[in-house]
Formats: sequence, structure tokens, C-alpha cells
Amino acid sequence: MVAGLTVAVVLLPQAIAYAMIAELPPQTGLYAAILAAIGGALWGCSWHLHTGPTNAISMLVLASLLTVAQPGSPEFLVAAGYMAILVGVMKVLMGLLHLGVLVNFVADSLIVGFTAGAGTLIGGMQLDEALGLPPVRATGLRSQAAAILDLLQEGQHPEVLAVLLAAGTIVVVALGRRFMPRLPTALTAVALSAFGARALGLGRSAGLPLVSDRAPVVSGWPLVAWPTWAPALVEQLLVPASAIVLLGPLELAVSARAGGARPDMRREIVAQGWANVGGAFTGCFPASASFTRSALLRLSGARTRMAAALSGLVVLPVLLLGSQLIGYIPQSALA
Repeated sequence: MVAGLTVAVVLLPQAIAYAMIAELPPQTGLYAAILAAIGGALWGCSWHLHTGPTNAISMLVLASLLTVAQPGSPEFLVAAGYMAILVGVMKVLMGLLHLGVLVNFVADSLIVGFTAGAGTLIGGMQLDEALGLPPVRATGLRSQAAAILDLLQEGQHPEVLAVLLAAGTIVVVALGRRFMPRLPTALTAVALSAFGARALGLGRSAGLPLVSDRAPVVSGWPLVAWPTWAPALVEQLLVPASAIVLLGPLELAVSARAGGARPDMRREIVAQGWANVGGAFTGCFPASASFTRSALLRLSGARTRMAAALSGLVVLPVLLLGSQLIGYIPQSALA
């Protein structure tokens, strides 16, 4: 229980931030955090593997969906659901056909290079939020830089309050990890910024754009929706979904085998597949194994798969009851 609660306080801000990386409503990150964590734990076998939204997958989802729909449109949400279904079905087939063994032939240097590249890209794509600028639609570092430059030339300027809060959050998280590693400094920083914005009545007009300024945060659990057959959309998403499927086992292998563990990779891949398929019908986007949360489960003393499942259950009351507070989180703090 302690391990599950510890991971939950990290999962909560990550889920919201990763949904916003993918240009999806914040609550979709919470949907994925709950269902993927529970589904991955129930179907899988590793006691320290955590399934849910990840930064690299979120970036790939955004790059894929931008080719078929405009962010914020209903079509964008529909495409995200189809992407989750495709990823889930492919992972189930990959596991059943024992194709997970291919991960053993991937060079470590490729994983390191991809992780470094993804981190650089994700950091660059958060610059508009960190500077308090209006959101830009970009597909890479070059287009992101060009869009920000256009905003500056049009008379927009970085908001001092947003920049200070982004820098302060980075400092608090860095110091917390160094001197108080057992405390949830990331969640604490995000929660304090939200309470402060609410108490002081801050928002976009004061130079501090909030999560609710990007997209409304809907409370309650979404209705289950059965997708209509759209062969043209499936054809467009098939190749990018395959890329996400190929990345998933890499994240899974690194996370599951940490500490010398040797779990049943076939079963874990199938578990993640079913978690994605199930989540697709309630508004989730693709999920995968998380490096950081899996390591935190192990370091927090998890002993059974119920630790990961509990982390998802802890997020549930926040989704049902705390949506207004989520809307007050400053975008620069998440960035």
C-alpha cells in the first residue's frame, strides 16, 4: 500500500502533463493512468512494473494524430481512441506470437539515443507553456522554435509570473530529489501552485495560463463508447501505431528487467495490449511501461502487483471529485 500511494503522487501530475503533451484534454491522462495501471497489473506478472502514460509515447501520439486531425477537435479524440485500439491489438498479437524476443536484438545505444532525443524534443515542445505564451501547434523542434519566434514578432512576450513559476518548480523538484527523495516534491510543487492560483485568483489575464485555459477539465467517469468502423482512419494510423508498438517493448524491457528481474515478457506485452484495448473505449490514449514509476515501485518496497493497481485506484477520487482543482494547475508548473 505504501508503494502504491508513493507512485500515485508521482502518477497524478505526470498523467495530466503527458495528456497535454499529446494535445489531449487533461482528464484523458487520468483515464489512462487509472485503467492502464490497473489493467497492466491484473494481466501482467511483474510486481514492480508500472503501466500508464509516458512522455515518449505521448510525443509519438501527438506526431501521429496531427496528420489526421486538428488538436481540440472531436476527430482528434476519436483518432486517439483508434490509436489505443490499434496499439492494444498489435501488442496482444505480438505477445501471443512470441515476437517480444526481438527486443533482445536491439542495441543499448539505440535505447539511450532515443531516450535522449525524446527528452530533448519533449523539453523543447514545452517552451511555450513554460514562457506563458499562447499554445503553438508544432511537430518538432524547428517548427516549435519558428512558431515561438512568430509569436514574439507579433508582439507577444514571455509572462514573468509563468517563467518564475516554471523555474521555481524545477528548483523545488531538483532539490527535493537530492535532499528529500522520499517526499513527493513534484506533486507538492504542482499542488501548491494550483492552490496559490486559486487563492489569488490568477489566470491567463494575470500572465499565468492555467490547465483550464487550455481545455475544460470534465469531472466524472466517461461513458463507454463503441467506435464505429472507419477503415480510412485505421489505414492512416496503422504505420504510426506500429511505431508505438515497437517502442513499447523497449520501455517494457528496460523497466521490467531492472534489478536483474526476468519476468515473462510475453505475458507483460499481452497485458499491456489488453490494458490499451480496454482503455480505448473510455477515452484513453496509448499507454506503456514507465521507467520512472517502475523504478519508484521497486524502491518503495512493492511486493505484489497490487501496488501498481492501487496507484491507479488512488487517482480515481481525484478524477471524480477534484476536477476543479486540476483546472487551476498553472501550465508552466506542469511544463
